[in-house]
Amino acid sequence: TVGQVSSYMDSGGSRPIYIHELPLIRNVKNATKIFRWPELNAGKALFYGLVPALIHIARLEELRKTQHLSFQKVEEAIDVCVKDGLVTDKSVRYLLANFVDGEKRKVMKPLHQFMNTAEEEKLRWIPIYMTKVLDSLVIRVPSLD
Repeated sequence: TVGQVSSYMDSGGSRPIYIHELPLIRNVKNATKIFRWPELNAGKALFYGLVPALIHIARLEELRKTQHLSFQKVEEAIDVCVKDGLVTDKSVRYLLANFVDGEKRKVMKPLHQFMNTAEEEKLRWIPIYMTKVLDSLVIRVPSLD
């Protein structure tokens, strides 16, 4: 569906698209009870972007010692970035700057889907995805500084 939404947005259609912010955990103390995860702290919650579904999956991974969170879509988006020649030292610097300032223009378009988008021109990284993207880029593009 991401491709369909992107195609629609690029088509110049006149119908509006409403973008809603992801639901977020507002209180870590309550989240420790809800997810039955006493070790959940503010740092861990922030790493998962305060997104309840990601926190839930992380808790399952910890309990079962298995990986439930799939990064297949991240890898596919990185494949597109590499194939299309979007990955350069400059684009990676922009990616890191975006983590701080949220400027949408600084992020390779295939990676937009891993952001929490609440404002029209601002993107907010969910740290677990930023970590995965950077790890993958370093492996796939060894020429990066």
